[in-house]
This record gives sequence, C-alpha cells and structure tokens, in this order.
Amino acid sequence: MKAIDFNWEMTRAILNGHKRQTRRLVKPQSAAKFQCPETPFVLGVREPWSIVGRFGPEYAVVYQADYPGGDVRRAPLCPRYIDVGFEGPTPRLDAIIHELPERWRPPEEMPLWASRLTLEVTRVRTEQLQSISEADAQDEGVSKHGSGTYRGAFEKLWDSICWASAPWASNPWVWVIEFKEIERKK
Repeated sequence: MKAIDFNWEMTRAILNGHKRQTRRLVKPQSAAKFQCPETPFVLGVREPWSIVGRFGPEYAVVYQADYPGGDVRRAPLCPRYIDVGFEGPTPRLDAIIHELPERWRPPEEMPLWASRLTLEVTRVRTEQLQSISEADAQDEGVSKHGSGTYRGAFEKLWDSICWASAPWASNPWVWVIEFKEIERKK
C-alpha cells in the first residue's frame, strides 16, 4: 500500500468527515499532458504521531490530530496499541509508563504499520489551482471562519503550505484527488 501525508488539521478534518479531496502539486509543471492513475486504489494516511511506550511486540502510539489544538498537554494521553509482531513476552499493557511525546514526528517518518486511516481514491484529475469551486474548497476540509468563503480559506491554507514553491498567485497545475475513508483502526 502507498501512503499520503496530511498535517494534523487535515487529518482531523478527515476523521470528522469534512475532508473528501486533496490537491497536490503536479511535478514537473512543464508536462504537456498529464496521465491520471486508474481508480479506485487505496492509500494509507500518514500524519504527525509519536511513540510513547513499548512492551514486547506492542507500541503505544499517539496522533497529534486527537488533541485540542494539536497539543497533547490539553487532554488525557490515550495511546493506540499496535502489535508489530516482534517475538518475546508481552507484559500487561497497563504496566507501560506513558510519557508525553518529546516532539511530534512528521508524517513522512510514519511507518505504514502505525497508520490508522485507509482511504480509497475514487477519482483523480488535473486542473489549475485557481479553478477550484466553492464546493470543492469545502470538500478540502477548510473552515471559512474569517475568510468569508471556503475558496478564500483554501487559498490561505494553500499559501501557508506551498507559498515558497507554488503560491496561489502562480496558479499551478495540481492533482485533484477525491477519496473516501474505508478503514479506521481503533
């Protein structure tokens, strides 16, 4: 299975059922014709995460999207236990001493065994970034607070992530990836 990376805010939007699309920069931009992959296919979601304990074959993993404002100090630590299949005795899990994560690991460092979400990609197309409709911007999972429109909120989000490489004003070609959640591991 391949993976797709999201920040904690967008992961939370997927978990809440608000995010059903994502846009990713087409590379290279000079390509005259874009070949869209055949659908459907599945992707594992990688997100900010941390390991907070381990006993035997099981890791205790926490996800930044589960905490208010992404701050683990604002809520009780509720790790998910993942058996990665290593040999050896497994003591009682309640004996694990959980510590707050020293730092959130970035999505690109997450192994797929730690992924809790699986998405089915239902459609892939290309378009220029500024062609996004109000409905598609809403499906990107943004909130229009302070922007007045979902499209305006998406423009701000895009520039907060891609300003240096492909700002909104440059109107780059993007992959529009439509998806639905098909699995959520508890």
